[in-house]
Amino acid sequence: MIYYLIGDYPGHSWGNGIIYSHVGMLRDAGFDAFALHHHAPFRPDWLEIDVPIRYVDGSGFGPDGNDIVVVPKSSPRAMFCNVFNGAASCSSRAPS
Repeated sequence: MIYYLIGDYPGHSWGNGIIYSHVGMLRDAGFDAFALHHHAPFRPDWLEIDVPIRYVDGSGFGPDGNDIVVVPKSSPRAMFCNVFNGAASCSSRAPS
């Protein structure tokens, strides 16, 4: 699966719109791609692109070694995940 991390920013953001468009294009091409927000049930109300959303704090979220998590360079808070034996632990700061 491919997860695109997107900040939970409620305002209009062309950058977030582009990320949602990328997810839609990947899905149209046959990939399992998802928008990934930090907190459920966040969903931008101004965007009319319908793609599936997963949440870092949602039950069942945990990328495995075969998944890709795309983290934008401009993200104010990067998400770091340690993946080991198929289980993931994620936080908003780098592991020490």
